[in-house]
Amino acid sequence: MDPVEIKRLYGDRIVLHGCGSLQRTLPFGTVAEVRAEVEGLIRNCGYNGGLVLRVANAIGFDCPLPNVLAFFETARDFDLSAL
Repeated sequence: MDPVEIKRLYGDRIVLHGCGSLQRTLPFGTVAEVRAEVEGLIRNCGYNGGLVLRVANAIGFDCPLPNVLAFFETARDFDLSAL
């Protein structure tokens, strides 16, 4: 499912939980791609509440540590006033 499309359809009537890609971006993307995904999710799904940002499931052994750190650091450091 596309979380941006789901948020567009259901807005403040739904809570999205997860959304971070464990099949593409986190294990195989670059740090820059991970950061871009997190920022995109926050910008496109984090308005009006209803976003619990985390990876979609459990972080696997195949996810490089720099990508995992980039995911959490980007979420932590995001300027919410930009929404």
